[in-house]
Amino acid sequence: MTLLDDSLDEQRSLLPRTVIDGDSVAFASNASLASEDAAILAPFWCLHLIFGDVTAVTLQSAVAFCARNSDDEFVTRMMRGEWRLTPVLDYLVSVVTLKSQVNLADVAAPLLRWSGADGVRAWMTFKSHVAKVARQGRRVRRPSSGDEVLGERRPSQSARASQVSREALLEEAGNIELLLYTLSDPRRSEAFYFLLGDIDAQIDAAFETGILTSAKLRLIDHLSRVNGDRTASFEQREEILRRLTDLSTNSYDDALVSVLVSCYEAGRPEENLTRSALHLIGVEEKRMFYVGADPDAASSQLYKDMLSLVVNSGSPSVSRGACRIICSDALVRSYSSRASHRSPRFAGMARMHRELCERGDRDARMAAIALFIVRKSWGRNAKEVVRQLFVTCDSDVESMLLLRLIESEWQFEEQRHELWKEILSELLTETLFGELELEVRDTLRRFLQTADQSLANNQTALALPLVPEARC
Repeated sequence: MTLLDDSLDEQRSLLPRTVIDGDSVAFASNASLASEDAAILAPFWCLHLIFGDVTAVTLQSAVAFCARNSDDEFVTRMMRGEWRLTPVLDYLVSVVTLKSQVNLADVAAPLLRWSGADGVRAWMTFKSHVAKVARQGRRVRRPSSGDEVLGERRPSQSARASQVSREALLEEAGNIELLLYTLSDPRRSEAFYFLLGDIDAQIDAAFETGILTSAKLRLIDHLSRVNGDRTASFEQREEILRRLTDLSTNSYDDALVSVLVSCYEAGRPEENLTRSALHLIGVEEKRMFYVGADPDAASSQLYKDMLSLVVNSGSPSVSRGACRIICSDALVRSYSSRASHRSPRFAGMARMHRELCERGDRDARMAAIALFIVRKSWGRNAKEVVRQLFVTCDSDVESMLLLRLIESEWQFEEQRHELWKEILSELLTETLFGELELEVRDTLRRFLQTADQSLANNQTALALPLVPEARC
């Protein structure tokens, strides 16, 4: 810990006394700020909670600051996820900014313990202790037949040791959220199995309270992915999705997107559950999600259901949510080789795609672009539709999707290169959004430069016998 101690002391020495003491009033006055509530003070509280001399009073002031700026994205981005040195920042934002019903007075003691320079030192020591216990957990064996008595399985000695370790560590951490911050890498699943139990127990731990911290969201994301022989079943993934929707908030919409796509990779979730998830995903303002879709997993059912809900759901939020699922999944698939992923294909897909293109809203346009990315079987009859998607583009996200479409076509669909030359050439006379006009010119130049420029293919028309005649 000597290196950490030296680093902490060095960083503390660079900070003004007002930051060390948590005196936001004096700091705001010295900085000529109009109010100590200004969102720009987020770095002040971050530095105080990591390097300062935190007291119950200054901790309460930090909580009050987060509460007053609960809707400010700058505050959220500044504090959320920064939990490598201390879990306090992310925990506060998860509780306050996400409007959880947790009473911070109940967890004031552990938060104070892990705050400030002394708290960081204590936290790093605690994390090392948890890691040591977790390493022992890698030797945990499955219960053997000797653990069964009269047909009932009793806990193995290692399982009992795991339970004792979990309870002791949980008490020292303060609560399950704080304990999960110590398990920073879910890919090392042995630690999670040792401390939390099997997949069902890990799901219970993730949703034990109504708050989802960054550490919990990382665990949920890990559980929804393929992890060898410890991959969550379809029923377990559906249970995760159900518990997320039961929270009735779109604060965790990234997790909703990831888990819903994961469910479709293993089966087909209940329609009402799917609609509930899509409603929460579609409530928020337009944005782009990035999910870890498995490009080798079947995708036809996902796209069939999403397109059907876009067209027939009768709910604007469900329709928007379905469009965003299509965009997210298609974007991830676009970065894998076309030969390695299974493109969606089902009866009526072309018709529903056309209907999507004819809708005027931005989410529908983005989903329409995304479908062109993953569909293989489209051709000249879609030329005008594709051209119009470029002309009507009016956002950075649409522009990004269009450029990703061109790049994907360039890499994997050589048979449509001539068609793209025509589309891009016709776009030269149009006024396009932002940098899209310049990108179209550059991309067209790239397509033209790779064209076969030899005269061999035109020798008949030019009456140029380029191939030497055979001698008699």
